[in-house]
Amino acid sequence: MDRQKPPHFPFFHLPRELRDQIYREALLASAPIIVWSGELRLWTRTPNCAEEQVECEYIVDRSRTKESLQGLSLHIFSLNRTVLEEATAIFYCENAFEFEGDHNWDPIATWLTAIGTANCRHITRLVIHAQGPATVAQKCDGMREKLLITFPELYERSVLLSLPTARCGAVENINHEAIDTMFELLSNVQQPEGLEPIRKKIHLDFKMTPYYGTENTSCGILSTTLIAYSRKVG
Repeated sequence: MDRQKPPHFPFFHLPRELRDQIYREALLASAPIIVWSGELRLWTRTPNCAEEQVECEYIVDRSRTKESLQGLSLHIFSLNRTVLEEATAIFYCENAFEFEGDHNWDPIATWLTAIGTANCRHITRLVIHAQGPATVAQKCDGMREKLLITFPELYERSVLLSLPTARCGAVENINHEAIDTMFELLSNVQQPEGLEPIRKKIHLDFKMTPYYGTENTSCGILSTTLIAYSRKVG
């Protein structure tokens, strides 16, 4: 006896509101989804009896991302193009995404670039663990040199600074390029021709901690809202 195929369910005959509720049941996490979990590990070495050098590297715990995605039906993204478009809008808009531990802002910019501008437009909440910036020695010509606790990267003076001359002495070591990329992608809202301008809110929760080796032991949570306005296209 031939086995009969189950009847085809007309999913797209359902109202969009019901489809969105199904996507929520499948894709919403009860806690922020961990995109990055890193730890900056340090050690010292003295090569050939020279001055002591500080070595470091980021250790990434990818299991934290896997754990935060448990219970979500991510295979729904592969059903067809229409489901992919509808489901990703719910996934990125109604979940919070967290970058925990140590990082230099590059993982945030890299992730936002990887998911693309279309998905970035849906994001409404990021939770970012951020350290106070380290300091570097800056010369009057703008050239910079590392101090002992400036690790692992040394960033050049931002080209957006309007001061005609650079300040000499200790200055903050900030990854301007990654931070600029992050805000540019998050604020990239487009307005289709003939529609009203779009005003988008993104909640940014910064969990602030002092930088390594600093005397300041205070920490706190800074919540802010980024408001992006659309630009006309078409």
